[in-house]
Amino acid sequence: MNRQQRRAEERRRKKHKRVTLERRDGGQPIELTLVEAYRAAYEAQQQGQLDQASYIYNRILATEPGHIDALTNLGMIANMTGHSEEALKLLESALAKGRPTAELYLNYGVALRGVGRIGDAVAAYGKGLEIDPELAALHHNLGTILQNLGDLDTALASFRKAVEFEPNDPALWRGLANCMAVRADLPDDPTMGNEIAVCLTTPGVETQLLSRRAIGFLKNNPTMGEWIAAMKADRFILDAEKIQAMGSRLIAACLIYDIVRDADMEQLFTRLRRHLLLDAAAREQAPAILVFALPMQCFLNEYAYYETAEETAALDALITRLGTADMVTLAGDQTGPLARDIALVGAYRPLNDMAFADTLDRLVFDNPLGALIGRQIKEPRAEAKLRITIEPLTEITGTVSTDVRAHYEENPYPRWQNTAIGSPQSMGMILVSQFPHLQGREMRYPENPRMLIAGCGTGMDAISSAATIRGAKITAMDLSLTSLAYAKRMAADFGIGSIDFRHGDILALPGKGLEFDVIQAYGVLHHMRDPLEGWRILTDCLHEAGLMRIALYSEIARQPVVAARELIAARGYPATTEGIRECRRELLALPDDHPAKPVTREGSDFFATSTCRDLLFHGEEHRFTCLQIADMIKELGLEFLGYEFLSGETGRRYAERFPEDPEFTDLRNWHALEEEFPDTFIGTDPFWVRKPER
Repeated sequence: MNRQQRRAEERRRKKHKRVTLERRDGGQPIELTLVEAYRAAYEAQQQGQLDQASYIYNRILATEPGHIDALTNLGMIANMTGHSEEALKLLESALAKGRPTAELYLNYGVALRGVGRIGDAVAAYGKGLEIDPELAALHHNLGTILQNLGDLDTALASFRKAVEFEPNDPALWRGLANCMAVRADLPDDPTMGNEIAVCLTTPGVETQLLSRRAIGFLKNNPTMGEWIAAMKADRFILDAEKIQAMGSRLIAACLIYDIVRDADMEQLFTRLRRHLLLDAAAREQAPAILVFALPMQCFLNEYAYYETAEETAALDALITRLGTADMVTLAGDQTGPLARDIALVGAYRPLNDMAFADTLDRLVFDNPLGALIGRQIKEPRAEAKLRITIEPLTEITGTVSTDVRAHYEENPYPRWQNTAIGSPQSMGMILVSQFPHLQGREMRYPENPRMLIAGCGTGMDAISSAATIRGAKITAMDLSLTSLAYAKRMAADFGIGSIDFRHGDILALPGKGLEFDVIQAYGVLHHMRDPLEGWRILTDCLHEAGLMRIALYSEIARQPVVAARELIAARGYPATTEGIRECRRELLALPDDHPAKPVTREGSDFFATSTCRDLLFHGEEHRFTCLQIADMIKELGLEFLGYEFLSGETGRRYAERFPEDPEFTDLRNWHALEEEFPDTFIGTDPFWVRKPER
């Protein structure tokens, strides 16, 4: 019998084989052919019914032990659920059958990476690419490993290959965005600008870091460099040619999707706004993409840009004129003079506060006007309706809690448009990928962890967690109903309905009667009268073997903030929109050697009204050294697992300085490193702790 005949005989034999499936209701078992059973298992897998899919695949293997597709897909499910060792055995069995596919090597590489065999994982991806050099997922996974190894140039090339072969897959664009975000700069080539713009507009991208790289990319352009130099020398003239040049897809994306956190670009956009307001002809001739993107930015930064008396007078006149305009005529010319006038008003004041807002809300517009009306009118109104649907979890009674609540009711923090969302993974896989030293350690990782986001603010962490932690049952609480309404609307926009948003105070939590597997308190405890008391209450709410993600202000990193707060107190700036604008103007004008000047650094919270108020005007702030954090962790009986790193540079510094601590968990070492590099924890980096089992 030749090979062709043997394959025909194998197909005939498989055709007549039967797979028996037991019914959950105890009824008559179901008999399927191998093909039918595989189809049922695959459909269950695609629908996320992993237990059902695994059961059918195992029944297939009981009938046909060498079924490569069943072995491969069982291995994939084991990877997805964090069982890397099991996945490895299944996939090696499939490879032993001698007919490997690129997809099989893809899953094999995932399993190898899961057990820490990084070099073998790279080799597996390489073998897969030899079979199918256009399989985007292989390029993506290879890029992820190379990025973690610090080979950012090759990683970037891999991620760009991935989106080249699968340009409609948001997950691949998120991978590219993450790689762009951790680089010091981005190469200047003809397609890079558009790729950055696509990344900024892709749902599930953490835009704050990427936006900084995008702004850096723009500023590295020689023309933009000349403009910035001219502004600093007070010889910059904003003319029609420059305004046309600003009408790029990348500049629009930067304005629409994240706060522009750069003093030079803020000055440019402040000048642009003033020019378009005071010169109606320039407003009509400017690129529409720019005219309608600018008010999106100004609403996002809560009108932090400085405004002159001349602008205020011109704006008042424009608003008065628009009060008598026939808004219905907008339907026929949605980027014409009237629409542009509305856009300029929205660059100075929220359109929802205007007398004509109800009319605009009733009308239907295409983008870009429709997007502007959506952000400035429809979204705030949706939040007002959601506010009354939020149930209380606790009462709010303490003086400090009441004051902090008032702060965030007026200035919800932060306003955001996008956040990091990855493929759903088990809690165990997420933690082990973050802290490899936990690999193989006996730890309890519930399949459906109960999570508390304590002080969830406007919902960024809660939504990211709900999308990326498989099976998580999340309660997200905050003092501010305004913030919670924003969070609830954003969750709906992301298609996430599983978060239980609650109004309440950490200090009023009952402790023993309300227990969670995971608790996050990012940037919350340091605004309490007694942060240790708040942390103790959260610890009481944590199951044994439970996990906590905590972020606290650094005493060393925030010395410029201390200097700025002293300046604010001396000048008497009030914590109002106007007071914050005046304060920001003075801080931006400080000489570079002033101790408060670093608060205006690129990427900081300085560049929007609510974040600047939180940074510099908060009524209750505590700061900590690593040694103080170590003392609190010890007093609470917790175990320090490690810091999260958004930048590989910090980890490399620690590894070089303290090779005797490969687990990165000695807070005395971290204190020494921070004293040597004071900006180490400038970003309020979160860390994880664990409550030991008794």
